[in-house]
Amino acid sequence: MLFWGAAVRYCVPFQFICILAEEWGARSCHWRESDRAFTGFVAEVAFSSATVAADFARRWSEVVGYGVAVRHQCGFHTVSVPCAIADEANLA
Repeated sequence: MLFWGAAVRYCVPFQFICILAEEWGARSCHWRESDRAFTGFVAEVAFSSATVAADFARRWSEVVGYGVAVRHQCGFHTVSVPCAIADEANLA
């Protein structure tokens, strides 16, 4: 049940995010656990261009219904997208 004003959030598979990130020219894509993401995981997608990273983050914010962060670190612009990991049983 949704209450008036409640945000709808969508969970997207990590593999799908990486496929699209590659099409956008991402330099790398990996996942990590996150205490802040509603899914418990984020896809970390690194871009050389701040403009492309910002556009990618804006598009994914619209898709998942959740603010997507962009950080500048180690010479790259990294976008953190909440994601689902296919096989959580084999994470260890």
